[in-house]
Amino acid sequence: MAWLYYLITLPTERFGHFCDVSDGYKYLRFVHRSDDSVLATAESLPSQTDDSVSLAGYCKRHVRPRGRLAHVFRTTYKGNDAFLKLSWTPVDRMPEGAVYDILRRTGVDGIPLVLASGLLKEDLFGYRLEYLVLEDCGSSVAEYLKLKHSDGLHSNELGSQVMNIVRATLRCLVQARVKGNVLHRDVSMGNIMVGSGGAVKVIDWGYAKVIDEDSLDSGDASTTGNWGRLLEETALRWRYASKVVLRNEKAHDPLTGTPLYMSIPVLAGAKVRGLADDIESLLYVVMDALSELQPKKDDVACGFETHDHRMQAMIRVGCLSSVEIFPRFFGISSCSDKLRQLLRDLRGFLFVNSSGYIASDLIVDPSTERGTAVELLKDYADHDTMTLLGHREAFTPRKSARQIPSTESRSESSSNDTDQRQCLDGLDGSGLPGSSTKPARARSVDSDFDDVEIVPIQGVSELSVSGLSPKAHGKMPAPSEAAEESDVDPPTPAPKKRRRK
Repeated sequence: MAWLYYLITLPTERFGHFCDVSDGYKYLRFVHRSDDSVLATAESLPSQTDDSVSLAGYCKRHVRPRGRLAHVFRTTYKGNDAFLKLSWTPVDRMPEGAVYDILRRTGVDGIPLVLASGLLKEDLFGYRLEYLVLEDCGSSVAEYLKLKHSDGLHSNELGSQVMNIVRATLRCLVQARVKGNVLHRDVSMGNIMVGSGGAVKVIDWGYAKVIDEDSLDSGDASTTGNWGRLLEETALRWRYASKVVLRNEKAHDPLTGTPLYMSIPVLAGAKVRGLADDIESLLYVVMDALSELQPKKDDVACGFETHDHRMQAMIRVGCLSSVEIFPRFFGISSCSDKLRQLLRDLRGFLFVNSSGYIASDLIVDPSTERGTAVELLKDYADHDTMTLLGHREAFTPRKSARQIPSTESRSESSSNDTDQRQCLDGLDGSGLPGSSTKPARARSVDSDFDDVEIVPIQGVSELSVSGLSPKAHGKMPAPSEAAEESDVDPPTPAPKKRRRK
């Protein structure tokens, strides 16, 4: 660490920064060798060219001092409005560009167009520096709806817009899981973007998990073999150890995501995720966006309060228990019948099966089957999506991953389950905890386009060695340490105020 600190604090003329960015330059051009489509160098330019990107539109965002770090710029590239994203990630985690490659090669709809991508640094003390130039996909769901709902909360236009967003996002998430064997794992407000023409794109796949061939749902040897070859080709191209990275991403299933939108099983500590977790996050995004449109805030809106993760899961179990009034507990006191029915159908799909309301069961046993009532989504999914939704393995974690206690620990586990159910019983049908004290609502944001503010910067000194390196935001941890702590903030004893955009 002492050597790293020494290197990244040297002036650029001494160290020779690998991006060659110094004061006075405002543009970058990424250059690849003819025989290498991933490893690149970044040349700083004094003036704009067609294939360069501007560094003037820096997106200011709050970041934590550990783990992943991204610098995002609003720019243009070859005549297109675009975003430049420069990311430091541990080398034992999945490169975002590799995930986009897999999604593109497997024909997944609803992802942004990647205009350019590559690695600027393959391994610097356990971290890689990756660049992505992505098309400008518009604004977040909440921002888009605020601009478009001038006719009121009960208008048919607003209902149609929300249903279009849900339909397109569902198609993308379902195709990604069933066709691309990829789970997004960080579906949040800032990661679903809507263009001015209504085109919906799911962005920020940097926290995605790619399913390895050993865990593939298909029993067809040829399918498994083809998938294994695709993984090997992608790993070779993007210079990472496939088995190490995929194993590490699988281990991060309980950690990755934005807590405000995490599913109940993930908040409760589920070891393995499924497609239903991403769809549940979509439900929370829709309710959060609609709550932003309400004329006044509801005092009983406790569904988005953040506590310890397990307590947050238990509160949500209560908030979702009543099909008639659950939107109120997520800040929605008024909306059209069409939107209310949409929310009810998503709730029924996620939390009701032949046994009844199963949200509390998901805390005790995350492998509880759900997503069985596919017909509830027929108004919000096209024919192809409905067909893909029939792949049951995408919803329920594999039986081998169930958290079943051993014989030796069953007595202790039974006691813990009793305690959990007693806590759940403390949540009445209205979804409100027995206590009259309501903590403040909070949001923890992990995604790269959330809470951004477009500000001009004077010169580009912020992209010097100290600006582009993880050191600028705190001590750089070792890769293994970063992997354990990079994705979510640790639970805090007292709730924090939720930050509004």
